[in-house]
Amino acid sequence: DEESTQACLSNAFTVIATAGEKRYSNFTKLPNMNVISLLPWTFDEAHAALQALQPTRELTAEQAATLKERFGHIGGSIRYLTYPQRKYNSEVKPLLKHRRSIPLESPET
Repeated sequence: DEESTQACLSNAFTVIATAGEKRYSNFTKLPNMNVISLLPWTFDEAHAALQALQPTRELTAEQAATLKERFGHIGGSIRYLTYPQRKYNSEVKPLLKHRRSIPLESPET
């Protein structure tokens, strides 16, 4: 019963790793409780994380190129940056077809 079950007050903390899914909307926040959201990762942080997953060898040129390409498409979402290629192709790439780019520079006149 996720709706009415609440933990007792303690010195512990809970991490809810979710993208704000509706099922956690009833999560009770205690007075003075801090809620912290993680920011997207920088390219350097993502590169370091992927390197840490294989500490005995450097990232291959292909891995580095894939990271750079994905970062350019989706930014610093470490979840999508680390998806296996098949899952990325089936779940992320179709969504990219519907995106629009907003240029940060004004067009030259």
